[in-house]
Amino acid sequence: MDLNKHKFFMLQILRDIYSDLELSNFLGFKGGTALMFFYNLPRFSVDLDFNLLIADRETAVYQKVRNILLKYETVMLLRFYKEFPIFRNPFQEK
Repeated sequence: MDLNKHKFFMLQILRDIYSDLELSNFLGFKGGTALMFFYNLPRFSVDLDFNLLIADRETAVYQKVRNILLKYETVMLLRFYKEFPIFRNPFQEK
């Protein structure tokens, strides 16, 4: 795993989440990755951990976060198919 690329994507996802006024009010960023980004601690994990701060907003928050992640999943899949052309790219036109 390329840690710099991984950090880049995590920061992009965080930017998208906290640029959304609704999401930024309902999610608290926590965990090892938060410690690494905010305090430069040598704790790195491959995920982003959040607390849902207002439980009755769960469905709306889930949908918004899901849409953000789907955008990055597509980007990451396209890079995967470019790096490993042996696998058929379902996004590529025939």
